[in-house]
Amino acid sequence: MDKPEAFKNLTYCKPISREFFGKHPIWLDGVIDFISTECRACKQIILEKDFETGYTYWQGYPVPYHKICKKLGMDNEAYECQVIDADCNDCAYFGSRKNLCKGIDEGHCLKFNKTVRAYPNFCTAHDCFVHRKDKA
Repeated sequence: MDKPEAFKNLTYCKPISREFFGKHPIWLDGVIDFISTECRACKQIILEKDFETGYTYWQGYPVPYHKICKKLGMDNEAYECQVIDADCNDCAYFGSRKNLCKGIDEGHCLKFNKTVRAYPNFCTAHDCFVHRKDKA
């Protein structure tokens, strides 16, 4: 079975031992697949005792991390993806949020003083976007 190209790019397809998989199962369409021994965050080789599975921000693909790199690596990826999305839900000017339905929030734009809708994990690419972590 061929691996999807995106998964190949994310995991580098370097096989590791079955015993290693037994402790850290990685599934893609119900089939255990190969995973890299290189940490997604620091790009160094991961020893078995330091291995932890993380997941990509947008698609949720399993990716390898050192235990000590996982939180910072996943947080950095989330920030980078949110800046690309540039949606109101991650904007510093998005206030008084209320959930309308799954995947849609409504709030007040403090920059333009108007009601706006936010769509988590959706790219709206607003030019006025300032990430909430970047506002001084």
